[in-house]
Amino acid sequence: MRPRPATMAITLTLVASALGATLGASQAQASASAFNRSTPAAVAAATTLPFSFHATAFAAYPVAPAKLPFAQSGVIPKKITKPHDSTGVVMRKVGTRLYNHAYLQAAFGMANLDSYRLSKNKFYLNRAVAQAKRIIATRVASGGAWFYPYRFNFSLHGKTSDVMKAPWYSAMAQGVSLALFSRLYSTTKTKLWATAAAQTFNSFLVKPSATKPWVVHSDTGRYLWLEEYPRWPITRSDYTYNGHMFAITGLYDYYRLTKSPLVLKFYRGALTTVLHYFPSYRVRGWQSFYCLKHHQAAGHYHSIHASQYGWFWSMTHYRAFANGADRFNDDYSSMATKGSVFFSKGAHRAYKFSKTGAITASRNINFTRNSLARASLRVQVYKRGIYYVMGNGTLSGWSIPERSGTSYLRGIYRGYSYTPARTARFPKGTIVAYGYNRSGIAASSKPLKLISSSLASVSARAVVNGQWYVRVSNGSLAGLWVLKSKVTFI
Repeated sequence: MRPRPATMAITLTLVASALGATLGASQAQASASAFNRSTPAAVAAATTLPFSFHATAFAAYPVAPAKLPFAQSGVIPKKITKPHDSTGVVMRKVGTRLYNHAYLQAAFGMANLDSYRLSKNKFYLNRAVAQAKRIIATRVASGGAWFYPYRFNFSLHGKTSDVMKAPWYSAMAQGVSLALFSRLYSTTKTKLWATAAAQTFNSFLVKPSATKPWVVHSDTGRYLWLEEYPRWPITRSDYTYNGHMFAITGLYDYYRLTKSPLVLKFYRGALTTVLHYFPSYRVRGWQSFYCLKHHQAAGHYHSIHASQYGWFWSMTHYRAFANGADRFNDDYSSMATKGSVFFSKGAHRAYKFSKTGAITASRNINFTRNSLARASLRVQVYKRGIYYVMGNGTLSGWSIPERSGTSYLRGIYRGYSYTPARTARFPKGTIVAYGYNRSGIAASSKPLKLISSSLASVSARAVVNGQWYVRVSNGSLAGLWVLKSKVTFI
């Protein structure tokens, strides 16, 4: 038996006082009794897994706070624009009624916690704490763990034939709550958050059941699933990709906090599932699938899949995750970018499409000189590639294909960074690198003749004037952009 970590120890008196402000005296006393009967340090004491699963030995490297999942680029506004109650806790509105929603509250809690990191304003810390205490207040204790129920019915993909009946539970809510509790403990060293994290992780150790809460299982191929929409029997579950991956963020944060081998095992098993099922979710040249049960296009969740793969590259430094992020970004343009489109002198063809990508109209347009026109949208048309929906003039409402050198959105867009930087191989011969301003104008260029293939670090990727480029981060080309097609990642 492994020794109990000091951070997991908690007294009955502390629990009662810490929860009292949120739950009220009588509820706090009942909560204290529940703590006394349960085992907050079960994560440290467990010696067997509830089920077997594959687990690749992925690393869990430290990630800078600014690069963690849910990190903010700036301080969020104090005014809450989403549904919330009078205490500043965000809620889910169903019809005219507000419901607690553990995922929304945990995500908002981490946004506030990150705003506290950036501003040192305790307003944000207090609001993060309010979200976390509300999550705890909604808990259902079962199987030596805390579960956070959704108490409203939810139709998957809007299908009335496939409804999650209240109360239902979700590994996404469990995992993101685990991340919030772990980060709150790291920030405040308040023992309540260590206990909440331990009890939440324990929910990953509960076997599936027809009558009791559960969120984790191993499939027939022995791959670990953190189910956003768990169903009984297990095979009725949704196998939702983004929910599984969001839940992993909690395992990562909790492992960084505890260094528990058992938590590491679950983190590794869940990541192994992500990569194993990549071909099942990927749709070449289009949006990935949202889930395996319905094979419905992911919509805006496609870009979330790409971002989540980027998170896992940062956590593991395992290149398959960076490659996966690139493949998702290659397959579908999720970002609805607008701006000035350059048209070269000569003939161009414009189109209108149905929702299924069928051509409903087309026309020729001839430019007597190089021209600029305003695009209201840069979109991907099903099985046809990238198009610009024009926003003014005689072409308003018509779509023109993106073509390198002849019709392209000026500037740098769809950019994302590699953290850490990736290693790329540059082939023998002459490489030309460019320094671009935000408008896509090449302010500088630098040719480099290589007598043999060479390696360099690449820190970012973006579309520049209609073509994918990568930004070099070391050597004589540091800070300059090179056509992605000229390099190979290794």
